[in-house]
Amino acid sequence: MNETQFIAEVYGIAFEINPDIKHSTSYSDVVEELRKNKEKAIRWDILQAAFDLPKPELPVIKPSLKQTQANQAAYRQGQT
Repeated sequence: MNETQFIAEVYGIAFEINPDIKHSTSYSDVVEELRKNKEKAIRWDILQAAFDLPKPELPVIKPSLKQTQANQAAYRQGQT
């Protein structure tokens, strides 16, 4: 890839990001557009990573002794 092809490719990428960019746009404006897009991509990655965190597991709540005894008594009454 020579310099002309490289510049054409960079302009092509910048044009995909912002269709208002023309071939007459200065190199510094194209680089600035690419930097803005990079910053947006980084922010998006951070935001997406925040929602991809594993969900916390709820603790297992065991019934108290009184609850267990009450459940067993109710079960026994239902059997007879």
